[in-house]
Amino acid sequence: MAESERRGDALTEVPVVPEAPPPAPATAPKEEDADAAASSLNRANSFAPTESTECTPTETVKVSETLLDALAFKFPEAEREDLQRFLTARKGDAEKAAEMFAKHLQWRAGNLPIQLTEEVKAVLRGGLIFSQGVSKAATPCIFIIGAFYDTSRGLTVDHHVQATLYALERVLSGPPPTSRVSVFIDLRAHKGARNAAPDLFFIKNLASILQDNYPERLHQLVIYPFPWIAKAIWHAAKVFIDTRTREKIELVTGDASEGKPVPEEVFQFIDKKAWPKEYEGEREESIQYLV
Repeated sequence: MAESERRGDALTEVPVVPEAPPPAPATAPKEEDADAAASSLNRANSFAPTESTECTPTETVKVSETLLDALAFKFPEAEREDLQRFLTARKGDAEKAAEMFAKHLQWRAGNLPIQLTEEVKAVLRGGLIFSQGVSKAATPCIFIIGAFYDTSRGLTVDHHVQATLYALERVLSGPPPTSRVSVFIDLRAHKGARNAAPDLFFIKNLASILQDNYPERLHQLVIYPFPWIAKAIWHAAKVFIDTRTREKIELVTGDASEGKPVPEEVFQFIDKKAWPKEYEGEREESIQYLV
């Protein structure tokens, strides 16, 4: 339909724009809305900021909320904080974040909670990993004493991975619950330990699981003391670690021989009073292992 408007002696057709229909009432997401959710993700991605997009801080927040709303529509039972972590891991791409989160849910359903088998208990009791204290950034700390990594007693790489995930799940769930952790890896030789060389299979398997299922959970990873001989291992291992995670890793050089002290540079990230007294720290409480 159109109306005619006289301009001088000529008639000009002026289109009449129909009024926009009223917005539909909000309803809870249903299974049959899957196509709508996919469409919502596509629309959200069209608003995702790129390197060439100029946005004010306010506009960026609005875009972020749009992306989160799209993901929340598809995963109504998920916490927004969790969706935000996966969205960040996929650099604001809502479709890729949705795909990653869907795979994560499948992984959780098949792997969690971690089963405390006798082998997993043996790893946890063997001194490899424990949690104690908080860092200077107020994040709970997980300690990994590499000298106690031991696959010579019938324990496999997978048993060590499972034990590490069990520790991480325990720390994240609290009390109190937390969203990020700091990890300190001790590469020194220790009396009574196997003192085996770092296992690249363990590093690769664990890194893959953590990147796919625990994005943005790491606040900082401090590896100490980092001897020159370990550089070759690091160059081989870092290919399994995404760029964003590598930026959170601090390599503190020093002598990894048995009996050598913790490098002073480590205490930039944690106070000595939070450091285990069993490992030259000043924390009064003894280490409480997870099992």
